[in-house]
Amino acid sequence: MAENLYALLQQAQQIAAAGAAKMYGAEVAVVTNVKDPLKQGRVKICLPRLPGKPESDWARVVQPAAGPGRGFYWLPHVHDEVLVAFERGEAHKPFVVGSLWNGKDKPMKDAYTDENTSVMLQSRSGHQILLDDADGEEKIIIADKSGKRALTFHVKNQNS
Repeated sequence: MAENLYALLQQAQQIAAAGAAKMYGAEVAVVTNVKDPLKQGRVKICLPRLPGKPESDWARVVQPAAGPGRGFYWLPHVHDEVLVAFERGEAHKPFVVGSLWNGKDKPMKDAYTDENTSVMLQSRSGHQILLDDADGEEKIIIADKSGKRALTFHVKNQNS
């Protein structure tokens, strides 16, 4: 009986060991470093809910159309809030699935429309590309951060 109890305790210890811990689902994290020494587009993160806010190893970042020498290259910045998941639930293999707006970090002021007709891309310094699908007012705007230099394409509905 004592041997069985010991075996059960050993098994419980192995399950509870940090190396065997699994993290399923998604977690909110904060980017702490973007200077990837291998230049692979990875970031380091911390999980604010963990004591001491330990920094992760390098985490890959999901990018549209990522492949050899192609795809988007748009990394979150240090202090940005991101959503992470874990490869096969392994806590030491996080990857960033997206960036999050929150009460402090909000979307660009001109991006929101009640009709949800705008798609906007804006860099940190303020350069913009705006695709506006407002009925009868469709346009594409490419503008620098000053707002003084902009290229606007007014799109006419071909059925009118």
